[in-house]
Amino acid sequence: MAFNEYQWKNYLLCGGNETVKRFEQLVSGQNLPDYTALVLDLIHFFLPREGTYLVTKFDLEYYQDIVKDPEPYIGELIADDGTHIEGEDIPYACQFIYYSDYCREHGLSPTEKMKMKPFFDVVNQIGLASTIFAHEYPEECIPYYFVTAFHVVKMICREFEIDLPDIPGKISYADRFSYYTDLCNVFNRFRKAHGWTPAELWAFLYDYAPKVVGADQYIWKDIPNPRAVYVFGLPGKVAEETWSETDVITAQGSDEMQPGDIGVLYCWHPNSCFSSIWQAVTCSR
Repeated sequence: MAFNEYQWKNYLLCGGNETVKRFEQLVSGQNLPDYTALVLDLIHFFLPREGTYLVTKFDLEYYQDIVKDPEPYIGELIADDGTHIEGEDIPYACQFIYYSDYCREHGLSPTEKMKMKPFFDVVNQIGLASTIFAHEYPEECIPYYFVTAFHVVKMICREFEIDLPDIPGKISYADRFSYYTDLCNVFNRFRKAHGWTPAELWAFLYDYAPKVVGADQYIWKDIPNPRAVYVFGLPGKVAEETWSETDVITAQGSDEMQPGDIGVLYCWHPNSCFSSIWQAVTCSR
């Protein structure tokens, strides 16, 4: 379905404008506790696992300390030599991948840089890192709070006819960060087409759109009979936890998995064994 301007204006008149104002607090750096409360309230609508919610809560509370004095953190990421990568495909805030002090000191080639720990760290702390990027460069970057909920991104793009690039592999960290920049570009083109501010885009992504697509209803309550069996893996520390029959976990499985299908959980390390049997309650993300 194409974007409906009339419905969007009604959303703004019925409380959406207040949400936009609260998102603007990220740009200004003012009243960050309220910004944190807003984000946590909105993402709780569609996050499937409490643990992910708590990680985001930690990231945002940590960010409140960082933004008071961002230079020690940003200094590790952004070049201080004025170097700038031109072009829409790589937002300015992402140039640390190529010009970080760490990489310069070690004389690394672009390919080698992609394997470095700072790159890995940012990909695995994308909620925190993207919040910083969005504060520093709101015109180019979006705060990303869809960790373990990428299906919501797919639902939004499908509903509003937004082209979404193919998803890279889970351990392809260079491609994963580049994918974040791709999402920034895709959604900012959508924003500019509608003449929105960054805060209006963020209100669209985390409040308006998830409710339009019913992002809280993707977990099936009436699970159908299984159609197929798949194997999925998790690290030993996670795979060997004690679970109840009502627990829901998030894990990367087959793209073909459907609600009701059986998933056999494989413990990667240290035991290298099958640990438990699960049943899918959502379509593959």
